[in-house]
Amino acid sequence: MPIVLGLKLTAAGEAEFVNAVVEERTVDITQMVLGDANGAWYEVTGAEEALLNECDRIPLLAITNALGHPNRIICDAPLPVDVGGFTLREFGLLSSTGVLLAIGMHQIIELPAPGGPTVFDIVIRGMLDVLASDVVNMVIDPYVVTATRAYVDDAVDALAGTVAGTIATLPNPEPFSNMTILAQIHAITAAYN
Repeated sequence: MPIVLGLKLTAAGEAEFVNAVVEERTVDITQMVLGDANGAWYEVTGAEEALLNECDRIPLLAITNALGHPNRIICDAPLPVDVGGFTLREFGLLSSTGVLLAIGMHQIIELPAPGGPTVFDIVIRGMLDVLASDVVNMVIDPYVVTATRAYVDDAVDALAGTVAGTIATLPNPEPFSNMTILAQIHAITAAYN
């Protein structure tokens, strides 16, 4: 049996999106659900109402449109350090009402047990073709804060510009040359990469 990786709309998910277009409302996607599929691949039909073996649920970081595909959405969810102890094989997307909108097989990832010596820093990504991407709404938990690499890089660059501007106003700025400050800021950020 050939296994297809990636997300597929469930029957309930397809109904949610069709109704959202007809009723001119949005579909709120709140979480990504992760599972181990009981240790074996299976063929996703779209009739599923739940994962075969759900192991955890994680909040979404972002939902974006795929370039060149107006009705394809990309859902990203960072894997928290307290999630693990299973082999990721299946995943899905949940609505705010708990409906499994999409389900699919994921490449196998051995997720180490929380609290162990190994920590993963990964983002689980799923792409999904929907009827109309403008009816998709991402609901974010306000108690979860995650920064993307681009956001942090932009913040560091802005800080470097502010520091350089402040140094330029000093009566004797020579000991604080812009190049020295920028080199120190970039060395600090490189140490955390």
